[in-house]
Amino acid sequence: NGLGALISEASDGYINAVEKLSGSPAGVDIDIYLPLGGAVGDVVTTTITRPDGTAFSLPVTTLTSFDIASGKITHTIVAADLAHDGNYAASSVIASATGSSATAPLQKFILDTVAPAAPVLNDSNGLSINGTAEPGSTVTVMAGNTVVGVVGPIGADGNWTLIPAAPLSNGASITATASDAANNVGLPSASVSVSTSALIITGAVD
Repeated sequence: NGLGALISEASDGYINAVEKLSGSPAGVDIDIYLPLGGAVGDVVTTTITRPDGTAFSLPVTTLTSFDIASGKITHTIVAADLAHDGNYAASSVIASATGSSATAPLQKFILDTVAPAAPVLNDSNGLSINGTAEPGSTVTVMAGNTVVGVVGPIGADGNWTLIPAAPLSNGASITATASDAANNVGLPSASVSVSTSALIITGAVD
């Protein structure tokens, strides 16, 4: 078997703000799976390409007997080296003392640490909930700690409508949050109290 690599936090193709700061030290872990022919003294290097095309190398690992027994090592891109959102790539290579080498499949991810803005909620009569949110985001509506429903991705005009599975009661307090493709969750909207006599607004107000 050849050299393998995996960034488990980027299984969806993204690293968000929380994932960037996870771990100890804070950063993004690259699990590197050693080939069957790996030996003590082999050297593993990982090179990271930034969104602007420049590159840098992570600290080199010289394999020990413990590494060989484990079959895996971990290289970490520390948070300080993830200064700008955009497209990153990680290339890991193992080299032996005899000069042979193997390269793991290239690992790519999009760093996105900016959460969507808070949605705007219109007045609601409990039968329909609507408002505006950042295009491309997904809106989650809450009544207290209960999820009323989820709608998205939001279209280019930013308008959205949610029909609750059951009508909300008069006076129920609702809020909404927006999340993006990287699962960054923005701040909640201002709360709205349901009024069963409210006029339904079906689109954005110009």
